[in-house]
Amino acid sequence: MNVHQILMVGGDRRQLYLASALRQDGLQAGEALLSRGAPDLEEITALAAAADAVVLGIPALDAAGMIAAPLCPASISPGPLLEAMRPGSLLLGGMLPSWLTGLADRHQVEAVDLAAREDFAILNAVPTAEGAIELAFTQRESTLDGARCLIIGYGRIGRALLPRLQALHARVAVSARKAADLAWIQAGGAECCRYPLTGEKLSQFDVIFNTVPALMLTGELLGGMRRETLVIDLASRPGGVDFDAAGQMGITALPALSLPGKTAPRSAALVIRDTMYQLFREKGLM
Repeated sequence: MNVHQILMVGGDRRQLYLASALRQDGLQAGEALLSRGAPDLEEITALAAAADAVVLGIPALDAAGMIAAPLCPASISPGPLLEAMRPGSLLLGGMLPSWLTGLADRHQVEAVDLAAREDFAILNAVPTAEGAIELAFTQRESTLDGARCLIIGYGRIGRALLPRLQALHARVAVSARKAADLAWIQAGGAECCRYPLTGEKLSQFDVIFNTVPALMLTGELLGGMRRETLVIDLASRPGGVDFDAAGQMGITALPALSLPGKTAPRSAALVIRDTMYQLFREKGLM
């Protein structure tokens, strides 16, 4: 089976651009839960039954376990969707919980978490980094030129963020644990901010970008920071910042999830498309 017919269900503006890009490539791409109209479950399940692949958003589900559909006034449970899908078809999305992949398996649908793929994560780090910088611009009344910036973590997002901040002539430090990462940070012309982090170290910075999905900025550490420091948390849930403590201390700390969909949806959609095509090639479906 080759993939010809794809149905986008839910998601944000990335899915709108993705559907357009797929159609330009000659694929049949439908859309559901991507408009302000009320969802028609019967129509959606009929479309899903005809599709070779159903693509959910990134993340695929909302906090209530429903299909994430921020562009639609209401959403649906993923259960009826999976029941309608053909055995052997694909369910794609981001941050798929284990119960959803288990449900897909019971319906003989192959579920693939695009966000867990390394190729997606690397490419998606670019719009994430640019979105983080845009957020810093909008929240500050000063330029990043000359600003003291700290990146906590040197994974994919940290590596994408560092050269972009340097290109703006920010003075950048990066904290990491691995010796190899510290060496790469130094080779890249940035300062190494070694663990453990302390309030005294953090007080040196104007902007702090956290990329580590663990509690890095505790209330104790936040208490040692300057109140005018801007904190942008790029880590996936539950994040790496004690936001309650930050609010009590008057520190601006912003959770910045799904930035690609908010700041660069067209580019982010092409990242999803390219990841899907690579997946299809690997499975001999394209």
